[in-house]
Formats: sequence, C-alpha cells, structure tokens
Amino acid sequence: MRCLFMLFEILLFSSVIGCENADQQRHTVPTVSTAPALNEPALDPKATGSSGGGVRQYAGIKFDIPPNWREVPNQTMVDSKYIIPSDKGEMELTLTSMGGGIPANIERWAGQIRRPQGEDVKREELDINGLPTTLIDVRGAYTNNTAMGNNESKDDWRLVGLGIPVPQRDFFVRLVGPREAVSEFYDDLLKIVKSAEL
Repeated sequence: MRCLFMLFEILLFSSVIGCENADQQRHTVPTVSTAPALNEPALDPKATGSSGGGVRQYAGIKFDIPPNWREVPNQTMVDSKYIIPSDKGEMELTLTSMGGGIPANIERWAGQIRRPQGEDVKREELDINGLPTTLIDVRGAYTNNTAMGNNESKDDWRLVGLGIPVPQRDFFVRLVGPREAVSEFYDDLLKIVKSAEL
C-alpha cells in the first residue's frame, strides 16, 4: 500500500512539472526579424559613416564612388564628404555644388595652403564631358580656415581642387591630404572625375 501511495505521488509530481513546462513553452514567443514597415525607411549604411560605393547623383552630375571610401554623415557645408584610406595617411574628398563662382572658390582653397617660398599654385584646364574645368594643385602647410573646421596646421600636405561649370550649378571636387598620399592617388582622382556623367 505504501509503494502504491509513493507511485501515486511520483505520477502527480511529474504531471505538475509537465504542465509547468507546457505553460512555459506556450508563453515563449520566438524573435523574428522583420522588414521595416512601408512608412519606416530602412537604415542607410552611409548614415553611420560606413563604407559603401556606388553611383551618387548630385545636381546635374553623377560619380561612381569606390567601395572603400568612407562617407562622413550629416554634412552641412558640402553635399558629400569622404575619407579615402591610404598607407601614407587618410585623405579627405568633398563633392558639392555651391554658389560664389569657380574663380572665388578656387582662390579660397588655394589660401588654405601656406606654400613654401618658390612653390606656386599649379593651374590647368581639363575637359570634363565637354565642360572646361579648372584644376588647381597646391602643396604646403594645410589649414582649414572655417569656423567649424580644425584650424590646426598640417605640414607637407597637398590640395587638388576642381571647379566644373555644370549647367545647373557650378560643381566642386576637393581632395586634401598628406602630400605622398595625394601623389599616389592623383591619377585615380582624375579618372573618377573624368568619368563623371552629366
């Protein structure tokens, strides 16, 4: 009789544990990843400053951006700002349409480089899809003289700037970085700019 009573207790205890496990399983909801709702935009990887190339459209012109460039998000003074990696140091490239005219903006950029004595601003005219584009090439100590920029002087840097007279609005490309890095990247920059589509 005692054995029968113990067997009854074991069966009763097992059924209670089984019910608890069933309740736990019933209340566990699996996590499922879902696509964003139609009224919620998907996250843009460029908003996080991540890399990601592809064709970028601007006012009247578009460029094919290499995948290893890192876009700096939330720019207010330029349309796009990219950091380009290099063994010789990182370079900064800005792409933007702005007013003020090509000569004035080119001169402003030239003023951001303090040149050694005898080092002149190199100027040349390029043809970008039939548009007479002004290019300047300046070497020396770089200082970004903007209120929002870092005013620390960087020695032995190089700035290459291009003013493209796009019909909608003048468009500007500016590359600045350590002199050796810009020298190695210079030909690639010209290829990218010359391949721009209007």
